[in-house]
Amino acid sequence: MDPFFWTQPQPRIVQFQKRRYALRLESIFWQQLERIAKKRGQRLGGLVAGLADICEGVNLTSFIRGFCMVEAEMENAKYRLAAGGFDLTDVMRGCPAPALLLNDERVILEINPALQRWVEQVPHEMQPLKQQRLEQSFEPRIGRSLDDTVSQMREGKLKRAQFQMSYIGDGKAPRNVMATMTGLSVGSVFYLLIWLTVNASYRVTANVVPG
Repeated sequence: MDPFFWTQPQPRIVQFQKRRYALRLESIFWQQLERIAKKRGQRLGGLVAGLADICEGVNLTSFIRGFCMVEAEMENAKYRLAAGGFDLTDVMRGCPAPALLLNDERVILEINPALQRWVEQVPHEMQPLKQQRLEQSFEPRIGRSLDDTVSQMREGKLKRAQFQMSYIGDGKAPRNVMATMTGLSVGSVFYLLIWLTVNASYRVTANVVPG
């Protein structure tokens, strides 16, 4: 396949409910959008319109590229984390406790329905949260720095950490919860899994791997 085909922006006009969106995206992003729309049982125009509704002034083309990349990374994570015989992302979705899955850069890849209910957002409004770094919507309050904590988890020196975290993403008064963070190394790829315990008392702990 000619790489020129994949890397050159292709202009298209997408329509949905009398709205028109003129976009220039590389072919690989158009294919990803069509695949996601099919998976969700939507028309391409409906998917683009939904993304346009939630990008909140951000350049729509850039927002769609970010959306495609996060969705692709989540698919990769799903396959990697299912390698042990069960799918962690399915476990997350079925869990009654709010949960987030982050990549190595602390970008939110996936959230479960319990987190969605806790932050009181409807499903189509959750995508911006999934594209953000953790600190854009949550404020962790942990004994050591968050960077140091994640670094120790990546090196295998720390199994898990428990700390207080506040949700600040809706502009309202912060909502405080207890959070338990665990590092997950899958081959050369590193993820962070965070579970929230609503209405728990505040206590900072860390489970350190014995030296």
